[in-house]
Amino acid sequence: MLRKKQYNSKANVSYLIYQQANLMKYTITT
Repeated sequence: MLRKKQYNSKANVSYLIYQQANLMKYTITT
């Protein structure tokens, strides 16, 4: 998944931000 998006840095960054936000949301809700 990561290797596939590596060619598109913009999509890669947004994906990382999405993951980070998801993690924070998870920690806040728990």
